[in-house]
Amino acid sequence: MKGTDILLTDEYGLLADPSAHDLVVGDVTVQNQALILKSNKGEWKEKPMIGCGIDDALNDDDGSHWKRQIREELSRDGIKVRSLEITNDHIKIDAEYENERRD
Repeated sequence: MKGTDILLTDEYGLLADPSAHDLVVGDVTVQNQALILKSNKGEWKEKPMIGCGIDDALNDDDGSHWKRQIREELSRDGIKVRSLEITNDHIKIDAEYENERRD
């Protein structure tokens, strides 16, 4: 399952289960979306062309540019965006990995 991998903490460290002495594995779809949005191109060795650099969106009024950018970058990772909303205080994404249909 592409949407299953090692989970990260809110500070992007590895999430561990101290009682099992092991890393925690789970659905990483939302986690991966956040990482792609925050990353700039060139920051991922294995995928140097992926990344939105969303921090650059601050004080930018061109929401259509960012919507297009987000859709393109998530698509590079196999994520299909069903809906995307950008406001002054949040980004709401309804998306899933294309092979992860849960209908």
